[in-house]
Amino acid sequence: MSASLSTDARRELADLAAAILPGLRGAPGSHAHTVSPELWSALVNWTTPPGPASDTGFRLPMPGPGATRRSFLELMPVVPSAGALHVPQFDITNVLSTGIPPRAVGQNKPTTNLVFAGRDELLRSIATIMGVSDELLDDVPQLEGWLRTWLRFLITLSEEQQVINGDGTGNNVYGFTARPEIVESGAGPTRSAIIAAAFHEILAQTGFVPDGVVVDFLADLLPETTSIEWVDGYPTIYGMRVYTCPGMNAGIIGCFGIGAVLGRQGGVTVEGTSSHDVSFAYNVSTLRAETRLALGVVVPQMFRKLAFPTGP
Repeated sequence: MSASLSTDARRELADLAAAILPGLRGAPGSHAHTVSPELWSALVNWTTPPGPASDTGFRLPMPGPGATRRSFLELMPVVPSAGALHVPQFDITNVLSTGIPPRAVGQNKPTTNLVFAGRDELLRSIATIMGVSDELLDDVPQLEGWLRTWLRFLITLSEEQQVINGDGTGNNVYGFTARPEIVESGAGPTRSAIIAAAFHEILAQTGFVPDGVVVDFLADLLPETTSIEWVDGYPTIYGMRVYTCPGMNAGIIGCFGIGAVLGRQGGVTVEGTSSHDVSFAYNVSTLRAETRLALGVVVPQMFRKLAFPTGP
């Protein structure tokens, strides 16, 4: 705008600023100033000329906490491990039925029928790599951040599927559904009725209230709208948070926060490099996402497998 104003108009603009700025800063007193037609026209028609098209590049919105997906893995405590996770496994089948009777002071104390044994769970590696050209990373701002976020998401999905369905053979995690000590339970005409039956079985046998249920897709439960409640934007059923894990063979309900642990060697790591001679020669960066984990089930009676009917 200043390039189109005359010298007199520029001086007038400076005088106008000097007149109004003290008032904007809270200084006492009032100032009167008359604006000339030339300056008034310039202020009213003030437009910013567009810059070159190359100045405005395509930008990806950065993913934030509001766009992330909650995982049932967050319910389980994490035990730092290297190579293997040693898990004490408790059998509390007869603990509640036996109870602990009172005794007078000085008398022998009763023995609690709490049976436990140890088990070693080997940590398994889940990893993937992808290549992307340096030119593309330069041309699309924040692309690397998005790629790192998506790789982390894909690793988390694989972790969930292994923790649920892994059969413990080869390089697979020994998951919930492969363990014979976790029984299939719950009966009823609908999915919500099956969950309710398993909920009460766990509560009656262990005394603990399940804190989560994992299903293949939330659509499995949505037709039964009377059972689903939304708390803070998340679906719940009978007070438990409902989680989804695509590719499950069966649903899982249980006390994830106390009945199981995850052994981890660090967390999910996402790293990038172009140090390989071929990658460097072709201007290609390689991103690698990796995790190592094992599932430890401390109290198998705190979990139930759920077999839903095929129809709604």
